[in-house]
Amino acid sequence: MPLLNTIGGASIRSYGRGRGGGAAGLYLFTDATFTPGGAVNATGPTLAQAITGLTGTGVSVWENDTTFFNTSSGIQLWTVPADGDYRIETWGARGGASVSSYVGGFGSRMRGDFTLTSGDVMKILVGQMGGPTYGGGGGMTAVATSTNTPLIVSGGGNTTSPWNTAVATQRHATTSTTGVNGWYGGSPGTSGGGGYGTAGVWGGAGFTGNPTGSDSCTATAPLSFTNGGTGGTSCNAVGGFGGGSATDGCCYGASGAGGGYSGGSGTSGGGQYGGAGGSYNNGTNQSNSAGNTTGAQINGPGICTITKLP
Repeated sequence: MPLLNTIGGASIRSYGRGRGGGAAGLYLFTDATFTPGGAVNATGPTLAQAITGLTGTGVSVWENDTTFFNTSSGIQLWTVPADGDYRIETWGARGGASVSSYVGGFGSRMRGDFTLTSGDVMKILVGQMGGPTYGGGGGMTAVATSTNTPLIVSGGGNTTSPWNTAVATQRHATTSTTGVNGWYGGSPGTSGGGGYGTAGVWGGAGFTGNPTGSDSCTATAPLSFTNGGTGGTSCNAVGGFGGGSATDGCCYGASGAGGGYSGGSGTSGGGQYGGAGGSYNNGTNQSNSAGNTTGAQINGPGICTITKLP
């Protein structure tokens, strides 16, 4: 039977002593996979959607307890159950619209091992694909501390549209911290910043920086992780949650850029395409791969898996 303890005024369960005399922690945990739970477009999942999308060994023990799992404006909040080492793997979202054939570059895959502390709250943003009609860049998937210190970030890919449907226009997320360029005229973000553009579409958002420049078509720019991570919007398209910018179908006909640790580039005119996001990994025992380089990249929204190591 679990015992009730009180930490910081909140009643939480303790499961006694683990193997080898160590405490088992606030709740039993083996592994969990976090997804958008079916959410698409510029904003993240509700708590109900996040719970629906949560899978893993024994998640039913804690998924309905908001002391341990909750959401805040689409970002999932997970409480570390016990001191120890955890393996975290993230995949950025593919660019495009989840309901159309206009898909673009793939997100990156990043994996690392981290030493975490019991009771600390991790902020998990799981990137999403864009929405009708032409979609936008894919969102980053990022895990950070409650004080917005990044642990690991996977960039999202760009998208295609009726104005640039060729596979050659796809830009895949990179394992570098710098974002990826699209068409000439824009520039990718660096050091956690957003991408730059002057017309057509905004660049993708970074971890700390929103895109810079302008789009000249009254679209709404996407926001960085630290500013909430919402995707950009335009007259008929939506970028993915996680900093993806929206495709512009009413003015210049340019395609959206992916969000990431640093955002993909914006554009400078009609019929162009944005770039893809950069990535970040502060873990040990790293295993990273850029979008579409391993043959195993996820074809859709991002995911985050966390596994307790022995």
